[in-house]
Amino acid sequence: MKRHRVFILLLAVLSLSTLFLTLSFFSKYKAATYEENFNQYKKLSNCVLPIKVMEKALKTDVTARKKGKSIKFTALVSLLASKYYGDWEKYKEKDLEELVERFLKGETKEELSELYSNFSHFENFYDALFSEFVGEYKISKAIEYENEKDLVFEKKYVLKAYSPIAYGYDSSFCDDFDNEINLAKQKGHFGNDIAAKKGTPFVAVESGVISKISEDDGIFTIELKSLDGRRTYIYSNCNEKEPFAKGLKEGDRVLGGDLLGFVGSSNCCKKGGAKILNCPYLHFALKLNIKTGEKEREIYVDTYNILKFLEHHKSAFKKGEDGLFRRHIFKEVEIF
Repeated sequence: MKRHRVFILLLAVLSLSTLFLTLSFFSKYKAATYEENFNQYKKLSNCVLPIKVMEKALKTDVTARKKGKSIKFTALVSLLASKYYGDWEKYKEKDLEELVERFLKGETKEELSELYSNFSHFENFYDALFSEFVGEYKISKAIEYENEKDLVFEKKYVLKAYSPIAYGYDSSFCDDFDNEINLAKQKGHFGNDIAAKKGTPFVAVESGVISKISEDDGIFTIELKSLDGRRTYIYSNCNEKEPFAKGLKEGDRVLGGDLLGFVGSSNCCKKGGAKILNCPYLHFALKLNIKTGEKEREIYVDTYNILKFLEHHKSAFKKGEDGLFRRHIFKEVEIF
């Protein structure tokens, strides 16, 4: 009887030890998987995707919509990324065309995603990045300030996101994103500088909420958070005398293409009095909130190719008695 009790006790201890080791293994495996996924996101953020892929995917999405079909921009990009496992050097246009044909034949995103076991991983990243870049909106005809109440709007389905620099102002984008591990809060140049003349107006890339307006040691910064909370756009080195649009404050909602502020040179003379190159300029950064498993992590994105992609969609302004006003008023179809 005593031996029987000892045997049961040993068996219980062995079972608990096995359970503990198993849970410990899966916990470490799960953590390792999350970290591996996040490391992959960091690689993606350093080279979002080629401009030609964005342009082709956009054209495909818009053309399909006109024909009553649905071939979403983010779905195409995510499927291609899954095929190449994030290595865009492998991109071939015929691969994208093959996906389009399958969509047109009636296959769904869910059916096509079964071809790639890692699809959800890439969709998580590109949906967080591009979810509001393409879609439906209303835009007015060119207006004068005094007759804004008589606006006539046209509904469109095309690129919604705007270039941060207003229409009619010269600028050049710097390919100067820091390629080191770009965890949020880590020191480094986690953005892309846009060289432009002092006083050049910059705008909201998409509709959102002004989440922060600050001045630190003479450097003016404004931050815009997307309405879904997944993207934060950071504009820094604003004009010293007139950094932000008149009356703009934290908590304000703005529409895509709305005026946010003006380019300056407040950060150009911080190193021994010697001006750095390309001054004045706007420091532009994009920070994503990425969910990996049960955790939310922040990651900065190299926006160089995105800036090039958005260059052909700009918000136009005209001078009036009270400053600049938009020539074309933008409205979200579902939100505003």
